[in-house]
Amino acid sequence: MVSAPAWRASSRPISAASLSCCVGRPVARGGPRSTLGCATIRCVPCRGPRSRVGRSCPSPSRSDRIGRRTVSDAVRLCDLQRMDRELGPALRRAIDRVASSGQFILSDAVRSFERALADHHGVAYAVGVGCGSDALLLALRAVGVGPGDVVITSPLSFIATAEAIVRAGARVRFVDVNDHGLLDATAVRAVCEDAGHEVAAVLPVHLYGRTCDGVAAVARGRPIVHDAAQAVGARVEGAALGSGGPACLSFFPSKNLGAWGDGGAVLTDDASLADRIRADRVHGRLDGSFDRLGLNSRLDAIQAAVLAVKLEHLGEHDARRREVVARYRDGLAGLDDLGLPPPLRDGDTPHLFTVRVASDRGALVDHLARHGIESRVYYPRLLPDEPAIAPHVVGDVTLPTARRLSQQVLSLPLHPFLTDDDIDRVVAAVRSGLATGP
Repeated sequence: MVSAPAWRASSRPISAASLSCCVGRPVARGGPRSTLGCATIRCVPCRGPRSRVGRSCPSPSRSDRIGRRTVSDAVRLCDLQRMDRELGPALRRAIDRVASSGQFILSDAVRSFERALADHHGVAYAVGVGCGSDALLLALRAVGVGPGDVVITSPLSFIATAEAIVRAGARVRFVDVNDHGLLDATAVRAVCEDAGHEVAAVLPVHLYGRTCDGVAAVARGRPIVHDAAQAVGARVEGAALGSGGPACLSFFPSKNLGAWGDGGAVLTDDASLADRIRADRVHGRLDGSFDRLGLNSRLDAIQAAVLAVKLEHLGEHDARRREVVARYRDGLAGLDDLGLPPPLRDGDTPHLFTVRVASDRGALVDHLARHGIESRVYYPRLLPDEPAIAPHVVGDVTLPTARRLSQQVLSLPLHPFLTDDDIDRVVAAVRSGLATGP
């Protein structure tokens, strides 16, 4: 599941009065078209244009307030600028080495990163590709999914999950999730038994970095393709990602292992499957000929160099994420209107700290924004409700648990550069927001 940047989440209709800038200030429309492709959105306090993603809004004074906090105090969902302050020099040296080499496509830098990524996960092969979406498509095709097939997956995910199935020529069978947002293994078993030979594969989504267990045991021998876009470094039921079917990673910048652009990879222990994906990422070329059509989907050397540096720090960053989650759980315990995610297991890799808001989620989002705290909804719409996916869906789409969660889930800031003071600010704002009510 490949998540893209989203506007500040709210269950209310979006209007000019309700929009906020990247740090949560109210905005008004006007001015020339921006680099984002829409009318420039101007911050009310400073009247300056809305910044690019990841930068605070320009203003005459850095002391402009968001509630009681300054712009520079904003607590972001993912803070890539803080990461750059720590890793920036090493990242720039790595890019300089690529520039000096003159090798940018499927170079030594890519092959070196692929080996390191495979070793990190404990599998034989990692194949770098252009993005996580392509990783899903290439993996589905590699296990034999094609026209006329049906693939089981989760309705609570980014659109790339279902999109890959459709691009492979197959139809999508959505199965409801459990209370943690993961595919319900009992429901998967029922569909596998009822649908018979039509089900060609199962595509579980390891949502928010929590692994989806129990699927392989009920798939009746069908291939499993893992959407691990949010779960780099995870282990599924104690086994390495990629050891029980290809696992697809996304290196979107906000991921736990993020590039300076797009990127993805497929992990596997299957040599023939790895060979097929290597061929298909370069238009299907194998031994100098093109026996089938593939994609143009290669991880470039600059992104590989960036990822190699970040991979060296992934273990310590994940450890800090776990500390952040523990502090959140302690601070947010005992709130009647707030459901906490389950405790982390050894194989989980916390990517998003996602709570369930039983009262007015939109009001809480607004309250957090006024206090300079970013939050997002992943995901406000179920995939079978998307117009581009609906014509390709088979089976029941009632999906009561997924629909309930889509109305309740809210992700709070989670990254390794949060300080304890940052976490305590988020906790205090959530508590005060729920106490105040709509």
